[in-house]
Order: sequence, then structure tokens, then C-alpha cells
Amino acid sequence: MPGQSQPNVLLFITDQQRWDSLGYTGRTPCRTPHLDRIAREGVAFDRCLTPDPICSPARAALFTGRYPHATGVGNNRELPLERPALPEVFREAGYHVAYSGKWHLGRGRGAAGFDAFAGERGREYKQWLADHGFADTYPYGTPEFSFHFEGGDRGRISNPRTAAQEGLTETIFDSWVSSRALEQLETRPKDRPFFHVCSLHGPHPIFVIPEPYHSLYDPAQAAEPANFADPMDGKPAFQTGSIWHGAAREHGTTWEPWRRSASVYWGYVTLLDELIGRVLLRLESLGLADNTIVLMTADHGEMMGSHGLFQKSSMYEESLRVPLLIRAPGRIPGGRRIDAPVSLVDLAPTLLSLTGLSEPGGALLAPQSRDLSSWLTGESDVPAANRGASDDPAAGAVFSEYKPYQGEGMTDIRCIAGPRYKYAWNRDDRDELYDTWADTAELHNRLDDPSLASVRDRLRQRLLGWMRETGDPLADAASADLG
Repeated sequence: MPGQSQPNVLLFITDQQRWDSLGYTGRTPCRTPHLDRIAREGVAFDRCLTPDPICSPARAALFTGRYPHATGVGNNRELPLERPALPEVFREAGYHVAYSGKWHLGRGRGAAGFDAFAGERGREYKQWLADHGFADTYPYGTPEFSFHFEGGDRGRISNPRTAAQEGLTETIFDSWVSSRALEQLETRPKDRPFFHVCSLHGPHPIFVIPEPYHSLYDPAQAAEPANFADPMDGKPAFQTGSIWHGAAREHGTTWEPWRRSASVYWGYVTLLDELIGRVLLRLESLGLADNTIVLMTADHGEMMGSHGLFQKSSMYEESLRVPLLIRAPGRIPGGRRIDAPVSLVDLAPTLLSLTGLSEPGGALLAPQSRDLSSWLTGESDVPAANRGASDDPAAGAVFSEYKPYQGEGMTDIRCIAGPRYKYAWNRDDRDELYDTWADTAELHNRLDDPSLASVRDRLRQRLLGWMRETGDPLADAASADLG
């Protein structure tokens, strides 16, 4: 059993939050003072990519250190997570394990490791509202805030429309989640270290939040992205035939209606930052901050009209790139930013190493993820290849994948992203190759550019190798397609 000096872990997860919404990046007007403080006192990863740009697969990968095709959680319908996950590993090591908020991985074996759980937007939250005489004013799933499509087993997704939510900020779901996180901190056993997760619903649409956050930012501040009017020339056909394109087109083909969506999204992020700040301040008041590893990340990003798309399910940077902040006083030097590509799958082995639990999770997590702890502690430098100093475009690469569901209009995707180049194999459609340094908006598919033929071939080779190494069931199909 670990002693009281064993470091605690406090993990914050938001849903559908873009990296550029963090205030310290200076990319948008969005203000996130509490998250900026974590970045200032810890390490900020500037290019953390999700292993799958949709909720459940990304979360399963985060908690296991394995890619979606290995966890068995291929999309939001393939639940629950049956493979043992981080909560179980920490609990077996003697930690008190608590979870508040969105789990989205079913109630199978992956959830068995919790000592305390206050979960999804469901019975427990609604009962709390009823007990206190509050109405649930969040209109999720209503026709006004839905895009309806034919086919499949869903029939609708949330659209980009906005509205001010009635009622008090304290009664919304995310406030309830943060309050449960505070209770879990206060009522934890004092003789055991803890592994606690606070998983917030926002800024996932619908974009309905209370004032003053709904009107906090001026829509005029929302500049049109360079790729908003992307004609999608030379890009796969499924992108303009998917429900994500349909929802975006319905909202508007000019930037004007998107200004409000973007500004309310920023207000949502600032609201979440304040809720995270409450938990961090309580951590300090309880005298726990100096012995607690604090992490913040998100499951995937948000397209917000870029490339004519909405929400996620895309291998473009807006959807793939997520925040990753890690602070550990006395364990990792603060005030650093790392631009090497990393993945959410790397969090599990890194956390186990930082807490001295590498062995219990070793067999579970290897070999699909990397332990980044030596980068954090300064025991080893970030490899030069990861800073683009290598002739190998696949050096330091990370991977992402996607499995469509019926009626979505998508295809199977496997993607490799190095420091500079990104290649996506789109099954039964046109593949994509981008130079993310020269073309940050990913407007030009360089797949057939003769000057990048060797880059394309090397990325293909490494992608196929990764698929073989990790037991991807589509390895043979990709190999036959790519020759």
C-alpha cells in the first residue's frame, strides 16, 4: 500500500475543447486564467492529438493507453469498456478513486475501479434538481438545437445554434459536477492518496449557457477562419457528404451566423475554467496542492465551421488537437511548453510512472503508448527528431483513427501525424497529405505532389507498420489499398 507521501492525482477532462481556446495560446480572445496558471506552473503540450476524434473511443484510449481498435470501443455505440483501465490500476495500488461527471464508457469492467462515482447527466443529477426545486433548463436533443438526418440509429446530432440558459449558473450540470468533485475531495479517506477525475460536459454543444457567459464575448471578435470557405478540392468526397457537413451547411455558408456560435463557445470555456478554478482552490485550502499531480485535457476538439464542418469526427487540426497541461510541484519543473506531437494514449503510462506505479500497469499499457515522464522531469530532452530536426517525417509520430456508424456518411480512417506532415488513409476514398507547417489551415491536399512522394511513402509505411504492431483489424485492407 502506498504511503501518505505518495502523490495524489487530479485529472480534469472537458468535452470537445479546442487547444486554441486556452488563453495562454493567444489565438483567441477566450480567457482561461486558472488553466493558464496550470500551464505557467507546469508543462503545456502544444500539440497533443486525440487518438480518435469522438467521445467514447478517445476516453477509452486515455484510460488504457491503447488505441480504440485495441480497447474494443470503436465508436460511441460500442460500450462498455471491458479492458481494465486506470481507475482499477490505481485502486488496486491503494488509492482512493473517485469520478465526477461524464464517463461515457458504460458500467462494465472499466467502471469497477471507482470508490465514489457521481456520473452522467441522468438520474442522479435530475433527482438533485428535483430535491432542490430547480428545473432542468438545458434543451439538449430538442428540435431547435438538433440537426436531423436520414438513416442510421441516431437520426440527429446537435447543431451550432445558441441561446442563454435560464436559471442560475449553480444549477447547470457542469456546476453540479464540480460540486461533486469538491465533495469527493473533502470526504476522501485521509490515510490514502487519491486518484480523482472531474469530467465536465462542456464546451460540447449545444451552446446554451447561462448569463453572463452567454454574452461574455463580442461576436465581432470572432474572425473568419482561413479554411471556413474551403472548396474541398482534391479532398475526400465523404467530407461533404457527412452529417457534420450537413449540420454546418444548415447553420450558414457565410461566417456571420458562426460568429455568435464561436463567441458563446468561448464563454462556455471561460465558465468551465472558473469551475476548474473552484476545485483547484479547494485543493489548496485542504493543503493538498503540493503533493498532487494536476492534469487537464479534452477528449477531442471542435471544427466550428472550418472546412465546412461542425463538431468532430475529422482528422483536421481543429478536431484532433486538444489541451494537455500537467503540473506536479517538486516533481516537474514548471513554465515549459512542448511542441512535440503527443497523444492522449501517452497519459496512462506517464501517470503511472510519475506516481511510481509503472509495474502494476506495465503489462496493461505496453506497447501502444509512450511514457513522457522523463520529458516532464527533465531527465531526458525532448528528442530532436520531435522538433523537426530529423530527415524522417515519421519520427515521433502519433496516430489517430475513426470508425463510422450507420447513417453518418463517413468512412474508416487511419491517420499518422508527425512534427510537420500528416497523412490520412481514408478507406474507399481519396487519401490526404498535409504540410502542417507551410499550410496551417490544411487547405491543400499534397497527396499527388511529386516533391512530397518520399514523405507520403514513408508515412504510409509507418502507418501500416503501426497498424500491424497494434493488431488493427483493418491492416490487411489498408495494405491492399496502399500496395
